[in-house]
Amino acid sequence: EKALAKALEKNSNFFRARMMKGEIFVRKKNFPEAIALFDQLIKEEPKAARVHYMKALAHMGKGENQLAKSSLLKAAELDPKNVRVKLLLAQTAQQERDYNTAEKEATAVLELDPVNTQARILRGKALMAQKKNGEAKSEFKTLIADNPEDPAGYYYLGQVQRITKKDDAALESFEKALALDPMRVDVFANIIMVYGSNKEFDIALNRCDEHLKKVGGSSVHKAFINNIKGGVLLAQGKIDAAEKAFSGAIEANPDYLPPYYALARIHLASHKVDKAIAKYETIIEKNPKQAQPHMLLGIIYESQKKIEKAEEQYRAALGINPEFAPAANNLAYLIVFRDGDIDEALNYARIAKEKLPDQPHVMDTLGWVYYKKGLFGNAVQELSGSLEKMPENAIVNYHLGAALFYKGDKEGAKPLLEKALSLDVNFQGADDARRILGEM
Repeated sequence: EKALAKALEKNSNFFRARMMKGEIFVRKKNFPEAIALFDQLIKEEPKAARVHYMKALAHMGKGENQLAKSSLLKAAELDPKNVRVKLLLAQTAQQERDYNTAEKEATAVLELDPVNTQARILRGKALMAQKKNGEAKSEFKTLIADNPEDPAGYYYLGQVQRITKKDDAALESFEKALALDPMRVDVFANIIMVYGSNKEFDIALNRCDEHLKKVGGSSVHKAFINNIKGGVLLAQGKIDAAEKAFSGAIEANPDYLPPYYALARIHLASHKVDKAIAKYETIIEKNPKQAQPHMLLGIIYESQKKIEKAEEQYRAALGINPEFAPAANNLAYLIVFRDGDIDEALNYARIAKEKLPDQPHVMDTLGWVYYKKGLFGNAVQELSGSLEKMPENAIVNYHLGAALFYKGDKEGAKPLLEKALSLDVNFQGADDARRILGEM
């Protein structure tokens, strides 16, 4: 920036220096100023493909995905052999569930760069989504051949093998991926899911305990593994041990959402809600500067449909820590639920997304806020990411189905809405799902 300032002092109209200034704005997440500067540059040099590409990144940073796509398409038109542009177009199509376009763009990248790992993964995932499992399997085997030390190929091959009911082969692939990178939680989760689906709970628990030792002091990994362990213990009916594991997950990483929900479900199922409320209130009395007890109370009240009390607790948690992502996420959802200030909800949803970009509950909340704002393209992108991680969640299936319907994709919406109702006929929004299906 200092060097750039000197260059612009000498020549304030120097195009390349101004371009670099815009790129620095993007890196520093100053997206509005970046867009304003790129617009000026485009007026001067309308055929500068990189300016359109960088403008697309700035729009993505602001959550303006349709504007981003428009800039990307212009960049692709001006520079049809630009690998980065085509990769981003493939990613955007994948997020919009336009798998045919995602496959096409990823294929185009591989024609230009046959060993591009990202393109190979995108093409394989697009093929999987279209149920072309044989072709997807070939893609991931090629990825392994090109990058035998990269766990990604083994991980995605394992996913195809799981889909095609070849658990032994899938387990072998996942184990190879985990051996290459023991810190990949997605790989570890799939290993435990294979054991869980085969009722091999003791093996799953032993793997959890062993892996806790391997991840060292990583609080993120400890939280993730303890949460998985809690789920296995619940499947065995070991409620007290499960509660201990979920509490350990929260203690390790207070920003991790799933164990909060799991603990609330345990309290509700065991009819010990009053004791749990008293317990968390006592904790708050002893140490009023902890956000986590307010979070747990909020989830309990929300589960009881006591929305005002839940909102009060989430706001109390954010009063202690304004960037406490779990409370920001849940507060955003409640504001939308009661038809409150949609922009306030969007602000809280974005706080959560910035802190927890890969958590499916957070993607679902932000997607639903976008839906309520009428930004159906943005909603589909977020909700697709959530569904990929929580495919059996009725509400996420409904949310994505509704977003696709109002985006104009009735064919894509119908199976999701039907699946939502098959998973739970009484979920929050079931009547609306039935109404939308009735309008098709």
